[in-house]
Amino acid sequence: MKLATSVGAGGTAQHGKSKGRPAAGALTAEALIALLSTDARAQQALAGLVMQQLLQGNFAAQVVRASAQLASASRARGPGTRLAGTVSTLAGAITGPTPGSAPCVAMVFLQGAATAVACYVPPHIVSDLATGQDVWVEPVNGSISDLMIVAVRGETATPVAAQALTNAATAQTAANNAQSTANTALADATSHSGKMTMLAAPYQFANGVSITTGGTSYTMTGGSTGVPTDARAVLINGYLTGAATEDALLWYPNAGGTGQFVWTFGYTQVVSQYTAGQGWVGVDASGDLKVVASNGACTLTAWIVGYLE
Repeated sequence: MKLATSVGAGGTAQHGKSKGRPAAGALTAEALIALLSTDARAQQALAGLVMQQLLQGNFAAQVVRASAQLASASRARGPGTRLAGTVSTLAGAITGPTPGSAPCVAMVFLQGAATAVACYVPPHIVSDLATGQDVWVEPVNGSISDLMIVAVRGETATPVAAQALTNAATAQTAANNAQSTANTALADATSHSGKMTMLAAPYQFANGVSITTGGTSYTMTGGSTGVPTDARAVLINGYLTGAATEDALLWYPNAGGTGQFVWTFGYTQVVSQYTAGQGWVGVDASGDLKVVASNGACTLTAWIVGYLE
């Protein structure tokens, strides 16, 4: 671009004009603007000139700051732009909707601002919104003064979401308990197969022991007995003597009580003579059984010879 030059009175050079009217070939302001709007090279030259002058005048920092503010304002007002915010925790921060008239409005601090601004809350978000919650806010129609909450952000559980999580956790717990019960039942059914096993060597647990009407308890599983702890019954072989006729011993699971005795051993016919017998006796969950004299005291000698799983 070249500006016309003329020389006025006294030899002073005058650019682009003469006294009272434009010099021949000079550009008017309108023509200059028109040229700048269509000539990319002219625009670039002018921008360079302006930048050079601003730098020489120490305006660089102001230019950078102003450019950043312009860019930020452009982004904030641009359609589809989301701003991070936090709903106020003060009383009345969320104003519920009035049917048929006023919408729900929440006061939100945008991007760490010290002052909260009013934001419209769409109906599908109303039930999930709570004070102190992190949200995404979007300008409506490109206006920063017309804001709408478009989503809840972060991992803060809202009331509805929290209840859903609680319900899900309760259901999961119930499912886990049901599975545990099923597993226990399956394990019990698997372990209690009804298999009968005879011990390679009988285990003696009583040798001339006096059994009274108060009874005596024995642990029949685990340890040196040779019987596994999950056994349900043991096979007993032994003999007894009584001080009177019809002396006998009642055998039952220790936790069951005398009402659940499963074997009666004895009923001596001759005083002080041996009466032998063999029979199955159930054990309780701890593997214990109890022996009680039904009449008078008896002297017992007995072994475990087998068990039932």
